[in-house]
Amino acid sequence: MKLKFWKHRISTLRKELKFLFIIAIGSVLIIDLWLSNVPEWFPFGAELGALYYKICLAYITGLIFYFINVHLESERSKVKTFKYIHNKVAKIRKLCDTLIQSLRDAYPVPEGTDFKSITEEITFLCNNINPQLPFKFGGWYDMKFDHWFAAIDFIEKENKELTRDLLFVRESIKSDILVILTDIDDNISSAINLRHGQPSGNTDLNTYSYGMTVYQKLCDKLKDSLRDQYKYYQIEYNDSFGNKKETEQENE
Repeated sequence: MKLKFWKHRISTLRKELKFLFIIAIGSVLIIDLWLSNVPEWFPFGAELGALYYKICLAYITGLIFYFINVHLESERSKVKTFKYIHNKVAKIRKLCDTLIQSLRDAYPVPEGTDFKSITEEITFLCNNINPQLPFKFGGWYDMKFDHWFAAIDFIEKENKELTRDLLFVRESIKSDILVILTDIDDNISSAINLRHGQPSGNTDLNTYSYGMTVYQKLCDKLKDSLRDQYKYYQIEYNDSFGNKKETEQENE
């Protein structure tokens, strides 16, 4: 394993574990090199020192065992499952991107109209789209629905299935990513797919504009979090498995 990957393995250990490890190492060195030859300063000082010495040694041994047998294995698992996690997250983001583009296709914005933000654009589109009319969910899905409510119900089911797939490798997913995935699922269910596929009497999507804005922001946050927190796993994955694939192709 390359030095930069070893550095990342160590850096991903919890800070308090590393802090206590440094204290334990320092304590053992001080006791062995200095305090062992100093008379005890108070009654039972030697006994307490010996006990503390044993605790430090036990902690050092325990952390080394944890690092080798648990932490390193967990980090290797994150590297091996990176591509799987990346692809599933990309599909979750694609669902959102396809929904936004489908809204644009459903109501072409007049020429010369400029929006200061994606939030403003989504609000404008929602105010001008009749959810009772047939709705086409484009992209690679290219599906037509009798109305918008059926389309968003399909999106929720797709998102749940992709999230469920990710939970098969839950041990390799960072807690921050899990929180965002939960927020996305909750937002779709409680703020967008309110009717669970059943049409209502709405003549526009104003009621759902805020939920779709939050959905879009959460997906952007998911993309950024995956990029930032899995940067080294991606580098190691490409370094390890990319070279392996190239070698296999050369051998063929």
